[in-house]
Amino acid sequence: MGAVGAYLLASLGGTARLILPSGWWIDLMILTWSVFALLLFVLEPLGLLEKTGLWRRPCGFLTLHALLRGLALVTVAVAVIGSHGGF
Repeated sequence: MGAVGAYLLASLGGTARLILPSGWWIDLMILTWSVFALLLFVLEPLGLLEKTGLWRRPCGFLTLHALLRGLALVTVAVAVIGSHGGF
């Protein structure tokens, strides 16, 4: 998904929006994707989440899950608004 997003951003001229203040929602989308990709493809395979004990503490795990879910929902909402010219 990251490669497809980078291709679309480059081919449709979206890289110019990264510089503009009104394109902050694209930066948020990139940040959100990067966080999830880091968790899924780097931290989890290396076992770093297990070593920190996050899996053994349900409260910590649920807090992290709620924060990431909130970030994803906010990102989707502002991306929909931003892509329709709302900002």
